[in-house]
Amino acid sequence: MNRIVTLIFLATAALTLLPGAVFGQRARAEVNEGNRLYAEGRFSDAHQKYLEALLQDPESALIRFNDGNALFQAEDFEKAVERYLESAQAEDPAVSSSSWYNLGNTLYRQQQLKESLEAYKQALRENPGDLDAKHNLERVLEQLQEQEQQEQQNEDQSQNQNQDQDEEQQQNQSQDQPNDPEQKQDQSES
Repeated sequence: MNRIVTLIFLATAALTLLPGAVFGQRARAEVNEGNRLYAEGRFSDAHQKYLEALLQDPESALIRFNDGNALFQAEDFEKAVERYLESAQAEDPAVSSSSWYNLGNTLYRQQQLKESLEAYKQALRENPGDLDAKHNLERVLEQLQEQEQQEQQNEDQSQNQNQDQDEEQQQNQSQDQPNDPEQKQDQSES
């Protein structure tokens, strides 16, 4: 969460320092308003402002990143994934690595562990010093290993149950089978 807020405020500061170079006046105003709404926890409204800003500056990876954050907070994970993938193409390594990191978080929330793992790996490729991405990657690896162990245990239990059932059926069949005809004769003659 801190990473998201920090990037939003860094983006706002960068926008004020670069008047007209990156954004038009209207796009800058929409982003500032979106950031304000985001800070207030009004994520759907922030999303709308970021969409308006994108109309003014459709190439902006930073607006897409901010929009992804608003969508994530609004729990619209599918659209957030799209936005993070778009913003991950940014030339700015800070935006790109943060996009991959947030994509990893989004995929993790959707229980897409393998995909999440790959996103964290990409975040680390972009920013090898990212300790949060490293920590999350390690956690996902642990969870995937636990999942594999659980699946193996379940498979072993299932095989054991099937084997027990087969043995029980064989015992029942041998008890239900008629006695040997010679034995019957022996019994009746005695």
